[in-house]
Amino acid sequence: MNLLKSITWILCSSIFFCLCSCSTMLSSSPIEKIDQSLLKEAIQKGHSGNISKDTKLTVRKISFQEFQDKSDLTPEENDFFGNAKSLTFSRIEGYNFPPHSRFSVYRVRMDKSISFVDYYTASENGQLNLPLVHQGFMQGEGVSFIFVSEDGGSYIAETLFPNPIETSWEDGAYLVIQMMDFDTFCLKGKNFDPGEQLKFTSISCGERLSYSVHVNKSGISDTQLLLPAVTGQKGGKAVLKIERVATKQSRELTYFWGTEAKKTTNRTNQ
Repeated sequence: MNLLKSITWILCSSIFFCLCSCSTMLSSSPIEKIDQSLLKEAIQKGHSGNISKDTKLTVRKISFQEFQDKSDLTPEENDFFGNAKSLTFSRIEGYNFPPHSRFSVYRVRMDKSISFVDYYTASENGQLNLPLVHQGFMQGEGVSFIFVSEDGGSYIAETLFPNPIETSWEDGAYLVIQMMDFDTFCLKGKNFDPGEQLKFTSISCGERLSYSVHVNKSGISDTQLLLPAVTGQKGGKAVLKIERVATKQSRELTYFWGTEAKKTTNRTNQ
């Protein structure tokens, strides 16, 4: 079956698509066989059971160019993905897995819904390489991928943010806002100067809050909760202004909460 034809239904339904095996995704899934508490534990702990600490799983966002370079697309498929709107691309890479080990892969979204993705087998050298296409994710929404061993006793998990709310500086300092639910977000930062001061100003539906923090000795800003909801409003737009006090360099992050967050699947981050 032509790949493009086989994925049309999936993309139009705003559901996750994995390039490696589309037909399996459309078949019946073994979700009823998996202990859902194990999946929740996997998201919290990252790995367990017989999975070695040397085993690594990364999920990273990639450009369409990289997706194109690493995928064997037909001209028709290339045109489809290149011209489609509101798609994001990523790649799961695994290292140091037991050679030829087989895993069931599940996807867990923010609303705790669980989808079976496919079965995958590590290569002879213990590697996994899976290109992914995403559609229908809100700004800041995370999705976790959990690899569960055949005996169900081991797992490894990683989380991706297909539509991130993020900003950075020339020296590598980085901030990201991640959605926890429609009204609750968290702010994380890294690669700042040890101990430097950051000044924040949060504005949401006319309400304004200013505060300052100091990053730790490792240049990491402690995770902060952002609560943009305003009494009497079902949703809205929030702006977080960040200033690096020592250099006066500033950035702004715009994000949406409540009912407005649900509309961000087709918005482009500013």
